[in-house]
Amino acid sequence: MPDIAGLREAQPDRVVLMHWPAYFALQREGIRVPTVFGFLGRHPALENPPPLVLGLGFPWFAVSEAIVTNVTAISTWGENPHRLMRNWTGWAEGAIRPESPLRRIAIVSNRMTDELENQLVEAGQRAGIEVTRFGLPRNPQILNEALLEEYDAIISLGRSILDAMRLGRPALIFDIHGADGWVTPENVERCAGESFSGRERAHRPTDDELDAWLAQPPTTDQLRTLQTWVRENATLDAALNQLEELFALAVAPSVTWGQFGEAAVEMMEELAFVRRGLAIREQQLVNLTIDRDNVVARIRKIENVNTRVRPKFLSRILVKAAQRRL
Repeated sequence: MPDIAGLREAQPDRVVLMHWPAYFALQREGIRVPTVFGFLGRHPALENPPPLVLGLGFPWFAVSEAIVTNVTAISTWGENPHRLMRNWTGWAEGAIRPESPLRRIAIVSNRMTDELENQLVEAGQRAGIEVTRFGLPRNPQILNEALLEEYDAIISLGRSILDAMRLGRPALIFDIHGADGWVTPENVERCAGESFSGRERAHRPTDDELDAWLAQPPTTDQLRTLQTWVRENATLDAALNQLEELFALAVAPSVTWGQFGEAAVEMMEELAFVRRGLAIREQQLVNLTIDRDNVVARIRKIENVNTRVRPKFLSRILVKAAQRRL
């Protein structure tokens, strides 16, 4: 929400919206331009749009068969122009990894739990494989082809799986939603049906399963076939071409969803306000913690001095008292 003013000044002539509440925010700012909706998932509810009102419609796309089915089941959306448009990778093709035991693998995830990460690290230790995690909270980085080409395999979900296949690296679906194991030519279409999320089976592998997976990554021929699949189905260029075709059918909306949408924008504004307030309070807490630590350090310093001085001081008093008695 704080970026809306800058968007208004940029004067976009068309918009791709990935989350429907953003539509109302743009409407409030007077940004009414040809719009295409994109749907990346089914969860949470933010991914599921409300039914369209009379006279309102948009071309739209979804990145997997499961999402197409989900959106077309919502009243009137299926009547609008739409298509399956695979999630995409904009990376260049890499050299196919030669067949050999895995020695270095990269986890690419902002959401993987410590429990799952530890399970992978322990499996790597048993197999003599170095495991490196990229992502929040401990190692966020901007990833590129050169960085990940240094690894023998990539463990992730979603678009990072496509990036790995594009590079010619084995791609293992394993994260918070579930694990499908290695992507292979035999299961790539099924995995793509859930956008490589692992949601279909929501499977949690045993340590033995994980050991077996790491011992048998896809072959060179399988990786070459998967790289061809990405080239034919999931590149950024292909996505942009399909977007152009959808925008040929898009118009600037002349009606809105009404008060239903206003409620969504008000919640977004409240969320932005609360987050700003939380950031201020967190900084205040940091400052207070620093002050507290400084005070505690001063107290301990004084106590240490007292501990060293008190025996000598008391000894002098006792000596003088004894001398007076004499």
